[in-house]
Amino acid sequence: MARAHGAMAEPLAALDAFTRAGTRWIHLVDMDRAYGRPDNHELIGAVLKAASVRVQVGGGLFREIDIDQMFTLGATRVVIGPRGALDSGLVERGGGGARRTFSTCRPASSRGGWRSSESARSSTTKSHATGS
Repeated sequence: MARAHGAMAEPLAALDAFTRAGTRWIHLVDMDRAYGRPDNHELIGAVLKAASVRVQVGGGLFREIDIDQMFTLGATRVVIGPRGALDSGLVERGGGGARRTFSTCRPASSRGGWRSSESARSSTTKSHATGS
């Protein structure tokens, strides 16, 4: 498992520190899953369970089962990675009966680099808003 260094090396301690500092959102990324290594869903689940703030989860999320798992664990919003953004129906299929918020990323150009897909974010946020 990849780990941060320094004061924020422990996710639950970092969550506590950010929450006490007044944050309203946490952006939590599973870097192991993003790079094709075994995921950290148990640790992410512990963070989501402990969170009293909204949590957006990302990192290698492109399969419907993984996206559903993050919402089931308690994610407020899920960031669909570049591989998932290539599937135009993923957000519609992933919405299920619940109202969910998604954000997608796509290539900035054919030469590389990434950027957030503003049109995908605004249209999916409107149609799959969490109600908060």
